[in-house]
Amino acid sequence: MTRLQNKRNAILKATLELLIEYDLQSTSMTRIATHANVGMGTIYNYFESKEALVSTLFNEIHHAMITTMFTNYPEQAGIQERFFHVWRLKCKYFIEHPQEFIFVERFTASPYVKPNIDKTLLNTLAQLDIMFEDAKQQGLLKQLPKSFFIPIVNGSLGALIRSHVMGTIVLDEDAIELAIHACWDAVKS
Repeated sequence: MTRLQNKRNAILKATLELLIEYDLQSTSMTRIATHANVGMGTIYNYFESKEALVSTLFNEIHHAMITTMFTNYPEQAGIQERFFHVWRLKCKYFIEHPQEFIFVERFTASPYVKPNIDKTLLNTLAQLDIMFEDAKQQGLLKQLPKSFFIPIVNGSLGALIRSHVMGTIVLDEDAIELAIHACWDAVKS
């Protein structure tokens, strides 16, 4: 990693840590620079504004999460195996990256964040659509609008991950499998 990449990464890491500890308004560019041990000018070499910085952080976390979800994706496997694969890896990603989870939870609906999903990730995410369309055609899913499936599953698993991050439950391998089974049962016909 080059020195420039190290500075950029330090800025993103400092931003993540500060946004977890403080709210957006309390996380000034000056505070970020101090926490990242860089000058103010360095931040502006990489990010034109705090909005651009927060959006970049969101997009990079989103990219890492999606990439993880589709690592070794069993494209030719049955619907249930593909379903479990994707959601299992998403749970594990956020359990291993609790700060990223908290940040995504806080900023998903924020007008401050400008989501930007590149074409490669859009093609990857298309696998979810293919999976759900295949499942519906095979009569495996309830007859709900396609736009309902991800929020039903994501919302349920997100609530469990939040509880894990807050320390009220433990999501080990068995608990993750149980949770994904419950989500599968919620959407299957």
